[in-house]
Amino acid sequence: MKVELKITADQVLYLQKKLQEVAVIHPREFVRLSHSKKIENSLLLDCFDKISSKADSISRKPTIFDHKKKYSISFKYHEAAILGTLCCSLKQLEPKDHHNYSLANSLFLLIDKKTQ
Repeated sequence: MKVELKITADQVLYLQKKLQEVAVIHPREFVRLSHSKKIENSLLLDCFDKISSKADSISRKPTIFDHKKKYSISFKYHEAAILGTLCCSLKQLEPKDHHNYSLANSLFLLIDKKTQ
């Protein structure tokens, strides 16, 4: 099952930044992770590939008129579900009055609505 997300450029760039932290895991650290964390990490790496390719295409053609434009990214159901879990945990880590909190919260709500 496919899950189609329509998100803004800010949300794409926010996810790229947060997923990049997951993507640069060293093989020695990966071996030490539990089985479920290894699965989660490998799923997030697939999401990172999709999001970073979308972010690269957005950054190649920036205009001031694209600020509110929504970009469509298609995920498999399990990728969207793990991305929703990540956004939920990011929401708890961000300060409540910060712009990043609103990005994480809006992404979580969108993904949660699409995966129900």
